Amino acid sequence: MADRTLSILHVFPSFGVGGQQRRLASLIKGLGPPVAHQILSLDGELGGQAMIEGDGLRVKVEAFVFEKSGFVSLDNISRLRRRIAGADADLLCTYNFGSIEAAIANRMGLRLPHVHHEDGFGADEAVGRQKQRRVLARRFLLRRSIVTTPSAAMEKIAIKTWRLDPARVRRIPVGVDLARYRRGGRAGGAVRVAAL
Repeated sequence: MADRTLSILHVFPSFGVGGQQRRLASLIKGLGPPVAHQILSLDGELGGQAMIEGDGLRVKVEAFVFEKSGFVSLDNISRLRRRIAGADADLLCTYNFGSIEAAIANRMGLRLPHVHHEDGFGADEAVGRQKQRRVLARRFLLRRSIVTTPSAAMEKIAIKTWRLDPARVRRIPVGVDLARYRRGGRAGGAVRVAAL
């Protein structure tokens, strides 16, 4: 692999403008042109593409729309398996439960090294109300993957509820280390917070 570009295939339920998409855009810019990225948007939304254009980056964003199903669709899995096989990628990254069919397709096909990023839940699966079939799917489908979480609470869910091996779960906190920017002593008055 030293004589060719590293290639990563990213599968998002949606590639609209959101937190995961912004973090990926920052990562892509940080890694620069030596790493190629293919991004699939399963709902066809491509708004996040604007965050990663230019600078000679090697990024291809693609609408890969498929049928929404109640849980999983064999047709979706088959299409994703063919797409993963044709990607010539070195690593598969999936994002949240909406991309779980890509994890299934990978297990049934090439079995690329897999990193799954889990940021949280929609209103239908808030903490304490997780759907049992999704818990079992994560437990089985992600047991050989590296799973990243942004918080201690999500890390605990991955280990205790989904019963993933703690050695395969990585907590990567989101945000800014405020201690790095703290001035000596605290000035009175309003606190100002800036976000990009």
